[in-house]
Amino acid sequence: MNRIKIVFGFTTVSLIVLIVIQILFLKTTYNERREIFDDEVSLLLKNIREALDPGEPLPEEFRRLLSERRYKKRFPLLEKKIASYTRLKNVKYSIYNRFRPSFVLGDTFESKYSTSLRTDNIIVKLGFPSYGIWYFLQKMWIHILVSILFTVLLIISSYYTIFMLIKQYKFSKTKEQFINTMTHELKTPIFSISVAVKTMFEFDIFKKDEKLKRYLNLIYSENERLKNNTNRVLETSLLKSGKIEFSKEIIDVHSILDTLIEELKLIGKNVDISKRFEATEYFIEMDPMHLKNVAYNIFDNSMKYSEKDLEFTITTVNTGKNIIMIFADNGIGISKRDQKNVFNEFYRVNTENIHNIKGYGIGLSYVKMVVEQFNGSVLAEGKDGTQIKIVFPVV
Repeated sequence: MNRIKIVFGFTTVSLIVLIVIQILFLKTTYNERREIFDDEVSLLLKNIREALDPGEPLPEEFRRLLSERRYKKRFPLLEKKIASYTRLKNVKYSIYNRFRPSFVLGDTFESKYSTSLRTDNIIVKLGFPSYGIWYFLQKMWIHILVSILFTVLLIISSYYTIFMLIKQYKFSKTKEQFINTMTHELKTPIFSISVAVKTMFEFDIFKKDEKLKRYLNLIYSENERLKNNTNRVLETSLLKSGKIEFSKEIIDVHSILDTLIEELKLIGKNVDISKRFEATEYFIEMDPMHLKNVAYNIFDNSMKYSEKDLEFTITTVNTGKNIIMIFADNGIGISKRDQKNVFNEFYRVNTENIHNIKGYGIGLSYVKMVVEQFNGSVLAEGKDGTQIKIVFPVV
């Protein structure tokens, strides 16, 4: 849950930074368009100044208007000049004397765009009512729309992802609690059945009747299998939650594997188990019990997915500062697609030719979790037969 909180905080900060960047981008675009407009207006004012006040003599129409010294709404000469000098529309103008504000040609308005003529302290001022902030925002509507859509989609997708992570986390915790409760609830009847069967073996009726004895042996073996599977599910759940404490010690890999091979020969019927120990450095830091469990899970998988008498080989080699344990069999193999998923919890390989394979799909996921606890790695290979390679650093 702490990781989800970190992701949530990092995502929120990233989105805030992104929004700020988008705003700065839009502001920069707005300022650039404004600067282009201001440059165009400056050029227009310069042209108007040259047209109205090129020096002596003044244009006749302008000189006559100035001499009248009274208010007039329109100045046709200036209107023609503006139309010829710029593509801007609805331009307002005002010509007035700096020292006699009552004298005005054109409209009265506020504007920052003005220029001074050389003659009689005359000011020419231009106004652009159609070119306010909304004009520039309309020109930028594509930029604004894309920025808003991109930001909104990113916010929705980011928080939806976080929502799904929280939902998955809650589901995972619920599943873990269910597995723990179920396995603990199963342990009591499993133990009771085991005690009852062992007691019944002592009854004379079961000693004398071979048929009843066979049924009793079947109940006992199936109960043991149920116990082993229950323990495996519980152990896998505890591994995922980090509640198992491992003992770390320096162990002799070859010695552990030799002992395991002898035990496997007693378990496996019609199984040819061989070894090729080529590693010269074979001491690692690990829990010996869990190393045996890892190897046993791999062997158990090979037994399940074999169409014929099983040939199982354990090989060790060194590469650099590592030891590689290779568990190989002559079974049905693993496809490329399954090789990527075979270590996922509850994943079962599709077997069209072999039916009724028992198991829960947790054996190899247990292998991966244990190996990674001790800084190792594991991978699956092989189409004609399977190879499980486990790599550990040597000490």
